[in-house]
Amino acid sequence: MKVILSITQNTNYDKYKKSDWINIQQPDNESARFLSENFNFHPLNIQECLLDTTRSKIDIYSTYTYFIHIFPVYIRSTREIKPIKISFFVGKKFLITLPRSPMSTFHEFFSIFEGNKILCENFREGSPEKLLYEILSNVLLYCY
Repeated sequence: MKVILSITQNTNYDKYKKSDWINIQQPDNESARFLSENFNFHPLNIQECLLDTTRSKIDIYSTYTYFIHIFPVYIRSTREIKPIKISFFVGKKFLITLPRSPMSTFHEFFSIFEGNKILCENFREGSPEKLLYEILSNVLLYCY
């Protein structure tokens, strides 16, 4: 898997055997250009990663699935629930996550994954869907 904390801050790719996990924090125009140049994604999906949206959605294509999920996150300091958007591209050999705003649980999971080679080995032979399940399970436990 390739693990990128942010394509603008860290371009060290950690290459693994079968699949890639690319995590792009707070995507911007540079991120959109990276996705356009390296993947054959629909341009509207790439544009949607840059926008704030209030609805979840899913688009299924022959080579990948794109979906947006809005997670409710409770902010203790303001006593408000803030919607956090994460866009996902899932293919046979890749998982791309694009959190629009910082989410501590998601970042912690990514940091643990990035720093633990044994954990990476557990996922490198599996499909990206297995990793997606673990990400969603972790984040949903935090939210609910």
